[in-house]
Amino acid sequence: MAAATALLIEDNPADRALIGHEIRADVDLPFKLETADSLRTGLQILNSKRIDVVLLDLSLPDAHGLDAVQTLTETWPDLAVVVLTGFDNTQTALEALKQGAQDYLSKNSLDGTVLIRSLQYAVERKRIAVELRRSEQRYRALVAAMTSIVWSTDANGKIQSEQPFWSEYTGQAWGKYAEYGWLDALHAEDRAIIEAFWRSGADPGTEVEFLTRVWHDKSRRHRRCVARVVPIIAVGTSVTEWVGTLTDVEDAQQAEEALRRAERLASLGTLAAGIAHEINNPIVAAWTSAEAALNVLGQPASQDLLAECLQNVIQSVVRCRDTVEGVLRFARHGTVEQHNCDIARVIRQAINEVEHYATERLQSLTWTSTANLPVIYGNEAQMQQVLVTLMRNAIEAGNAGQLVELKAIGFDDSVEITVTDSGHGMTATEQQRAFDPFFTSRKERGTGLGLSIAHGIMEGHGGSITLASDEGRGTTVTLRFPASATSAGTKDTTSRDSTV
Repeated sequence: MAAATALLIEDNPADRALIGHEIRADVDLPFKLETADSLRTGLQILNSKRIDVVLLDLSLPDAHGLDAVQTLTETWPDLAVVVLTGFDNTQTALEALKQGAQDYLSKNSLDGTVLIRSLQYAVERKRIAVELRRSEQRYRALVAAMTSIVWSTDANGKIQSEQPFWSEYTGQAWGKYAEYGWLDALHAEDRAIIEAFWRSGADPGTEVEFLTRVWHDKSRRHRRCVARVVPIIAVGTSVTEWVGTLTDVEDAQQAEEALRRAERLASLGTLAAGIAHEINNPIVAAWTSAEAALNVLGQPASQDLLAECLQNVIQSVVRCRDTVEGVLRFARHGTVEQHNCDIARVIRQAINEVEHYATERLQSLTWTSTANLPVIYGNEAQMQQVLVTLMRNAIEAGNAGQLVELKAIGFDDSVEITVTDSGHGMTATEQQRAFDPFFTSRKERGTGLGLSIAHGIMEGHGGSITLASDEGRGTTVTLRFPASATSAGTKDTTSRDSTV
């Protein structure tokens, strides 16, 4: 334990030498010692150094009796003080303690053990007193600042004393809410649950929070409130009383509900606009192709043009079908056939599908994996779809010459796959909406369905997908697949590092 610092204020040189020797002799819990021969010199030391405890002689040339104690305790309220005198005077001792001293010692019966113990106890008692004072100050400030109603009941839930804040909120007079009368202010549908909490014997170790409706006198209606109940335990496990707060959350709940409604409407609008856009474009293309086919129908040498028009119609219909299927997958997360899958093979197949796209955009695609990736129970086609979506997004976010990096790390119970690009990154708002359907940060391309569908697929596999992005520096998307219960490692047990 680090040594505390004691200040001895003593005008007698012999006493200073004797007391200093006793203090320095304790090698287990030593005190660093500062000395002063007058109160004036002692005050100068206190102003310049950190002192934990003062050993104060009551007979000083510039202070007499308890005046010095009062000066010290008023100027340094956190300072421990032990009074030292040559006379055994009980009345003086009591007065010193009332002035704020922690202990009183007589020079006539002083030895080193008693002195050291007294200094140690004084420091500790003062520390506890300071903590209690600060705790009380914090409590008073907290109660004054709270907007909640503070209340208390006995061990059985009866209100035994007037609660003015409760009366002001509910309009109940003291005679109305005394004992169990306060339950009448609760909504009839909530009353039985809270009443049963006490009358059935509440768990003494329980801190409970209720959402209940309480009558509000000014608005003449019940308002939603959060009631928090905390037990006061005096002896053993017996509750002596319950204290708590009642916080009106009606306005906050209404604002939250309004926000949720607005968000649902906004999401619905985004979804509807996205579907309309994704279906309208191929419909227009099919319509144009069909009109062109009709215009050349029956004309000589029109066979090739008719075939091209019909092919465009088919492609447009397929695009509409894919959009509808994507929306259904997002909305329903429909079940698909799942089985034990070699995740390394899925990764290779996804890379093979994307590598030509990376080459076209003059970018590099690299992937590495740890050995013995666990078997994943899932659908290979859907897992490949997720990886392809992430890699294409990463490629489209970057510029020529940049690198897209895929890493697969095997754990005992899962596989973690990350796809990282060094592209333009995403803003905080874009990150929050990244998994919303039809939301995209790429204005020139993309439907905004890719990540939302990927999110649904990961949920269907019992996994997770998270995104971290730094605007201007790139994005990392992390997939985590749970390993199959029968996983014993995949056929592919070597680390890979390939670049295209």
